[in-house]
Amino acid sequence: MVNNSKLKEALQGEISDKALRAAFTDVWNSKTVQEYEIEDKQKKKIEIIQRINKSSRNILKNVAHLKKLASKRRIKKNVAADLDDLIDKTSDDEYVTGCYSSYYTPKPEKLYKYVKYEYALRTVKGSYLHCGTAEYYRLKDENENKAFVGKPKETDDFYQLVLSEVVSKLLERRNVSLDEKTGQIQKVLDNLYYIGCLSDDPDSHALWNKFGGSGVCIEIEAVNLNIHKITYNDAPIDPDYPSMMFRKLNEEVEYKSRDEVSKKFDQVLRMHANIELLNRYRKDDRWRYESEWRLLVDKHGVNESSNHPVKITKVVSCLPPDDHRELQNWCEKHHIDCVRRKGYELY
Repeated sequence: MVNNSKLKEALQGEISDKALRAAFTDVWNSKTVQEYEIEDKQKKKIEIIQRINKSSRNILKNVAHLKKLASKRRIKKNVAADLDDLIDKTSDDEYVTGCYSSYYTPKPEKLYKYVKYEYALRTVKGSYLHCGTAEYYRLKDENENKAFVGKPKETDDFYQLVLSEVVSKLLERRNVSLDEKTGQIQKVLDNLYYIGCLSDDPDSHALWNKFGGSGVCIEIEAVNLNIHKITYNDAPIDPDYPSMMFRKLNEEVEYKSRDEVSKKFDQVLRMHANIELLNRYRKDDRWRYESEWRLLVDKHGVNESSNHPVKITKVVSCLPPDDHRELQNWCEKHHIDCVRRKGYELY
């Protein structure tokens, strides 16, 4: 047993900052710590206090620095970095890349867009791909796909758990919640990027029925487009994974320098952004028949009608006779192959 005098002595160490002491008290009395199963918890408490005493100056200095790093301007600067750079830096994380394994599939030369009758003529004549905002697809994907599962294991180091929670508490009292940065990152991406959907199947009966109807299937030159293939699986990454990285950063404020904390914070922000973007490239396995690829462009890559210019190389038509002839005449003038879908020829 640990007597109260030793505990009192430990508490009267170098933790002179009231906020740090209050944060530790709150964390120790929390449900997370109280329900943590570990032998001789009171002895561990003294050891943790003594360790925090030794590092209190560095902890407080880095907490103050994290508050500055967590500004909206800093987040926007990091999230709005070069898109390919963002994604490529994620390739070192096997857990992340395993959830989006099809993302790195080599580009095909051609991709296809199925367009309904009412939009067919204007889409072909305008030579564009209509795109939706990243926010639209985020909400659409969340609604159509399963909840996230498969969270990686959290730390089993009791001291690191307590320290991480203490740092989080200190930041919360400075009106900084690193977990809430997910929402800010989502907002930046929602306002910055647009998404267009294509397929690598040139004659999908299901896609004709779902999108084409009595419209058209447009063949598009894909080699110069920023496109990546959808990964179809029922076990995507857990949305808490980036937050766990924030908590890992909290653990490191004890011994990291200010520059090291800045670098690590930037890496965590980028990972947040990476996963938010990569989540636009994953769907449940039931959508596999779409064989979908997605185009991602920033807001400068679309016009005021949210259309992105593309090079059309062929049009397959199911249009009614008069509309088909109008389309065929226009395509001939612009040297684009225009044919009827097999089985839907005009007589």
